[in-house]
Amino acid sequence: METFDTDWLQKQGIDVSADRLQDLSAVLAGELEMRVGGVIAEYLTDAQIDEFEALIDATPEDDPDEILIKWLGKAYPDYPKVVAAQKAKLSRQIRLADDKIAFITALQD
Repeated sequence: METFDTDWLQKQGIDVSADRLQDLSAVLAGELEMRVGGVIAEYLTDAQIDEFEALIDATPEDDPDEILIKWLGKAYPDYPKVVAAQKAKLSRQIRLADDKIAFITALQD
């Protein structure tokens, strides 16, 4: 899972307190996950999507990322490129926003 730390946010022109950082990072991680999932879902077969959903259901909630990322890497080898491209797109959108915090906050709606 990609992270959105203080350095990353500062590169987007955002300076936030540590307590606000966690909230914004969670919103950004969720948004990135949705964007990446949308792109990859276009290329997966229905059977692969069913397999992935079953894997999600069977994966422990405390640390699902490693198992899911490994599966995605096998099913869709360009997964890391999609993540990087979607994170770059999100970064551009944030940098262009007049109110960067409001833009990020609106992503959770």
